[in-house]
Amino acid sequence: MRLCAGNQDASEFLLDSLMRCLAVCVHRRWVGNAQNYFFPNHSAVSFNRSSTLHHGQNPSASFAFWGAGGRGRTTSAMVQTVKLAEIILVTMEIRRGKNKMSVDGKVATELDCFVLDCAGIIEKTTPYVIVSGYVAIFFGRARGTEDIDMLIPRIKKDEFMKMHKNLAKEGYYFLNPEDAEGLYDMLANDKLGIRIAKKNTIIPNMEMKFVKDGFDDFSLRNRQEVVFGKNRVYLAPFEIQIPYKIRLSSEKDIEDAVYLWEISKDFIDRKAVAAFFRELKVRGDKYGIEV
Repeated sequence: MRLCAGNQDASEFLLDSLMRCLAVCVHRRWVGNAQNYFFPNHSAVSFNRSSTLHHGQNPSASFAFWGAGGRGRTTSAMVQTVKLAEIILVTMEIRRGKNKMSVDGKVATELDCFVLDCAGIIEKTTPYVIVSGYVAIFFGRARGTEDIDMLIPRIKKDEFMKMHKNLAKEGYYFLNPEDAEGLYDMLANDKLGIRIAKKNTIIPNMEMKFVKDGFDDFSLRNRQEVVFGKNRVYLAPFEIQIPYKIRLSSEKDIEDAVYLWEISKDFIDRKAVAAFFRELKVRGDKYGIEV
């Protein structure tokens, strides 16, 4: 669905802006007493329902920090990060069915609107699935990204030409200097990604690739239709995203994996997660992902 449904009033615009600048906690109403959520300085925060942060309250008084040194360890950098600004508590409720999720309480950000619009044009030609960092960002993970990773099946050249024409008509262009045939050759023969952005911009951009292996194929075949408000987007299932992020092994990717685990561990298919951990030859237990 292309339209980023609903106009933002002043308070929603402020929330949107703050969400992109401040650390964001995602509180699932139907979860137990305490959960842990990552912040951009590679630390995490644990909070209880009974300890809601109120306007003007000192955040460090209600939050216990976990850092790289282990649970319960507080560093000045962690405390200062939270003290820089008040924390916006964004409440989301996630309900999951077979290959479908509904999310209540999510406010569409500028990045979400870009994704919805661009993906809506692309799906006129081919199915797609969005993978990697945007999956965690969509569900409230507070970090920036320049690009959104999209997988599509290996479509024919004439189908790509139609997509290329549709995107150009709607005000998009490709950051790569090649013409339409050259772009298709990059996808099909060089197995490279091509980048799509709105005209006169560079960031954000959508990096599109053809499915290249069994992991990509699983993500596309088992893509999750995620509905929020009147909007819809297709995201890769958590079951493969979490192990794959651990495999990538950067701090950012590991934090993405832990964040996705924390918001999904009550409904995720743990057997599938364990199977992908084995296949990718990685482990999540040292990060608290125990399946």
